[in-house]
Amino acid sequence: MGNPLFTATKNTPSALKVLWRPMLAIAFGLHALLLFAPLSEQKKAPPKADPKAVKITRLPKSPSNQNQLRPAARRAKPAVKRKTAAPPPTIVTKATPTPPPAEGPATPKGDTSAKPTGGDGPKVDDVTEIFTEPFAEFVVPREQVGGGEVLEPLRAPADAPVTADLFPNPNAFFSNPAKLTKRAGLVAFEWFAAINPDFLYNNHLEPIYTKKGFTIVEKGEYGGGKVYELKKGSNVRYFNIVPTGDKTGTLIMVWKDSPV
Repeated sequence: MGNPLFTATKNTPSALKVLWRPMLAIAFGLHALLLFAPLSEQKKAPPKADPKAVKITRLPKSPSNQNQLRPAARRAKPAVKRKTAAPPPTIVTKATPTPPPAEGPATPKGDTSAKPTGGDGPKVDDVTEIFTEPFAEFVVPREQVGGGEVLEPLRAPADAPVTADLFPNPNAFFSNPAKLTKRAGLVAFEWFAAINPDFLYNNHLEPIYTKKGFTIVEKGEYGGGKVYELKKGSNVRYFNIVPTGDKTGTLIMVWKDSPV
């Protein structure tokens, strides 16, 4: 079978043969242009919008939407108190009350037996009580707040604590100072607060006892103070007047027998 293109050119009139070749070249050129030419024009990018043309306003978020968007907070579970077993009941045994010791007869006013006498020391006898009763008259006037005066006793309070430290030389008066056990011959003592021995003797003891019929004679010194012999009738006692251990008061040690 022959080439169709060659057969067609063979049968073509001579007038057209002259134009065949240029037309063929033009045809190839057009096909070449069509092959290299783009199929379609690129689409132009749309014009950029002017940012000033449109103003965007943001709407505030409503509280309801915020509440809806927030996750629900976890609720803490209420604490459950554990039940603890009740402690066993405590059995209280009441002790049988001990009956108070029988009280002896009340100590009469002016009796120095209210002071410690020691476990084996002598008690105040009737004669000694006569010699110590005037101690109640050792008083000083004190002005009252509202006016006027009141007589205040020089004796220390009956409940004032008495220890060996109260005495300037405890061994001179007690065989056992810790227990305040009196030495033989010591029958009583009295404590006068806030007064020195000389003032007590000159302003209270000497004038009061002389007025009551006692005779007073100085005998010497013992235990840090002077010793006076007091007589009334056939009865005799010895007053040993000494300062307290801290020098703030005075002690009268009453002896049945002279310590000097």
